[in-house]
Amino acid sequence: TITQATWGAQIDQIVRSMKGDTAGVPSQQQLGYLWTQPDDPTDTRGLGGGITWAWDPRLCDEILPRFLEDYFFFVPSVACDDLRAAMSRGLAAWSDNHGSISFVDVSHDCGQLSLPRVRDCPLAELWVTSIHRSNEEPHAIPQDKDISPPSTAPPPDAVPPSTAPPTHNASSPSAPSTSPVITAETGRLSPEPVNLPISPQALSPAAATAMPHARLTDSFRYTNGLSPYERLSNGTTRPRRVVETYAATISFNTELCWYLDSTFCSRFHSLKKLATPDVVLVVGQVVIFTTWSAVMILCAWQLFCVVHKLVRKRTGVSLMRTSLERGGYCSLCGLALRLILLFAPPIVYWRLFLPCWECYDFSGAAAHEVGHVLGLSHPDAIPRPQIGRFHGQNVYHSTLRYGARLNATDCLNPWLGVREFEAEDVQDADAAPGVAPSIMQALTQHNPEVCL
Repeated sequence: TITQATWGAQIDQIVRSMKGDTAGVPSQQQLGYLWTQPDDPTDTRGLGGGITWAWDPRLCDEILPRFLEDYFFFVPSVACDDLRAAMSRGLAAWSDNHGSISFVDVSHDCGQLSLPRVRDCPLAELWVTSIHRSNEEPHAIPQDKDISPPSTAPPPDAVPPSTAPPTHNASSPSAPSTSPVITAETGRLSPEPVNLPISPQALSPAAATAMPHARLTDSFRYTNGLSPYERLSNGTTRPRRVVETYAATISFNTELCWYLDSTFCSRFHSLKKLATPDVVLVVGQVVIFTTWSAVMILCAWQLFCVVHKLVRKRTGVSLMRTSLERGGYCSLCGLALRLILLFAPPIVYWRLFLPCWECYDFSGAAAHEVGHVLGLSHPDAIPRPQIGRFHGQNVYHSTLRYGARLNATDCLNPWLGVREFEAEDVQDADAAPGVAPSIMQALTQHNPEVCL
């Protein structure tokens, strides 16, 4: 989770905080960066009514030229609607697997508001845009980029004075007030949302980023129906403050190349498991260009033989007439096959094959970044710089991992069944030690599948 990867939260800390024991543990090291589930079915805060999202209308113009599939035989094959559909599939990959998670596209509604900046739309909780436009708001927790830790860890949580809350959603009747937050930059309380500082320039090399916008709240509710609490020294309880994600921004790099056909490239990605990606690339190049060269040599030899035979017997106009007559006897299928094999290999190589190595899977990136929005981090990037004293842990649930369901008791504190991954726990020989296959592994040009 983001809490573990960024703040170094430990399993025992999370389990204890679920039982109300938060002594000496700041809010950022308790399970957080989650969306709340309102008790009131008419409340649109957090997961209530679905997470609303909007597509930046300028994103298509900026990113479509970076799709090598965009033109095939001078016919555009990727349109803006295709990209929005891929984004919808990335969202559905998560919502289809959880009854409390859903997403609502409000792009059209935001466009009808005639705002100076579409991104200011009050209807959208999730904004999908390009990286250089997201830099207009750098105050967020960037995922997919490492963060340099400060010299000191944040102090334990303190009860701050109240501050004026920002607007969460115009239709949300119970949006919480925003509390001052310990920032990584100063180690002091700040009235801004829970964000880690990062410069806009540091975002540019990433293929895509997800930035959850978070705040501390004491009115959080988990999807199991329970509200977090803490036990006081006198035996009473009070609501526990949780880092709540209330909005997010997903940004795509419009300076890198992309492809949309995940199914086509997934076949090559599966071959990369047999050797290194560079070896598979060289083998593919040898096969494609050997086939192309062989066809060119064969066609040139056949043409030479025909012309040589005609030149020996005829000249001038008679030669041209005889050549056309000979061409009329050629097999139409054979001629079509020769033309395809002459022109298709270079097009397949540059427009279809090479992007599977040099470009990024847009559908896979969309699903990956949505996982960050929902509170997950990279399982294969541990240890990484974090704010806490400890490194986070890659974990799994001992019940869910083997296909079983949580019962009514387990659901009350699901982290009781959470275990740390050890190298021997992962049976997949292609996975890194202690890392199970997951869409949340750090995004590269070689991610094999789009499924979670």
